[in-house]
Amino acid sequence: MPAARPFPPRGAWAGGLLLGLALTVLLQLWKGHDYWNFSEGVYLLSARLMAAGHGLYHGFAGAQPPGVFLAGAGLLGLHDGIGFVRGALGLVQLGAGALAAVATWRLSGSRLATALAPALALLTPWATHEHGQLTPEVLAPPLLLGGALLAARPRTAAAGGALAAVAVAVKYPFLLPVAGIVAFAPERRRTALGAGAALIALALAGQLVYGSALWRDTIGAQLGSGRHTIRQIGQLGVQEAWGLAGPLLAAGALLLAGRRRVRDPLLGRVWVGLTLGVLATGLTVVKRGTVPNVVLPIEAALVPPALAGVALLAVRPRPRALAAAGIALALAQSASLVISPRRTAFPFVYPGSQRGAWGVYLSTARLDAQVARARRCPPARATSFPPYVAFLARRPAPGGEPDTFLLSHAGGRLDAALVRVNLAHVRCP
Repeated sequence: MPAARPFPPRGAWAGGLLLGLALTVLLQLWKGHDYWNFSEGVYLLSARLMAAGHGLYHGFAGAQPPGVFLAGAGLLGLHDGIGFVRGALGLVQLGAGALAAVATWRLSGSRLATALAPALALLTPWATHEHGQLTPEVLAPPLLLGGALLAARPRTAAAGGALAAVAVAVKYPFLLPVAGIVAFAPERRRTALGAGAALIALALAGQLVYGSALWRDTIGAQLGSGRHTIRQIGQLGVQEAWGLAGPLLAAGALLLAGRRRVRDPLLGRVWVGLTLGVLATGLTVVKRGTVPNVVLPIEAALVPPALAGVALLAVRPRPRALAAAGIALALAQSASLVISPRRTAFPFVYPGSQRGAWGVYLSTARLDAQVARARRCPPARATSFPPYVAFLARRPAPGGEPDTFLLSHAGGRLDAALVRVNLAHVRCP
């Protein structure tokens, strides 16, 4: 079958982006400034400290590589408001959807599937849950999808490896999808050289700017955080699998029944490597503190083969029905989350899971009440509220350390910072 041209037709491209932009606005209005994720508050408060000139890893601890903090500090430097930050990160997710549209076109040659890709990339369950949040999982998909697209073409193979490798600067486990892209790239050597050069440059820059404190916090302290219990790992793993059930069914139908119909076989091959790599990152749920939001980049990688499967299997009713059912299940999960964010239930959470699991932590009314209480504290007084509340109230964290979870689970490597937090006796309220 002849290969599709690299970029989608203007109509499908523009229509898909306009639909995606409309959904981005609607999701932003739906989420507002509700409190969903403890980690978001940690990253936001840390990014504000960076923007104010405090030293990352030296002045305060950081659990991740500097990429996520630098991105947050850059956004806050433009406008220090949660609405702006979430809106900008929603556009980052839309960018991943735009890249998914390019991949869908190159895999299927279908205008309709291409036009739907940006919307579906925003409406998978965990993309909806994490919409607009400052986390590594939101920042990584455009880098990984863009890297895979470039790596599938010999002339841009090195650039593809380098772009994908930048995702490691926001979270180390993204080295796994980078390895997958390299292993399945048609020009493996060029892709590996690009990725290797980028990784070496990032490591040298990190050492030059942050010194050994970077590795102490992001590797030593993280390794000391321990593991979830077997029961917790099972529960988190089931939730991951359930959240991915729909996209996996859809993409699996293409892999099993339609792989010979793919319009760009080289991209299809690279996409297999990307998918295997991001699926492997789901295993990080064994580490204490990791939750199922790690599946967001996996969802992003599965959108193009899912839509391509529906488009290419038109004459194969059973696998096409399987692919369509998978997409329908994913959308049903997202719809239930939007309709009932405070009491999330089936089908967003897996059958038998506790109602409310993974729902919104604090609704707007309760959050605003806590922020109002925190704002009654003196501006320089540390607050005992969670980091996200402290961020909205513009109040410092105890001891100037936003990530108290990391300090408490660092295996003794950050005890000096933990002592500083514990000595901050005068807190408000």
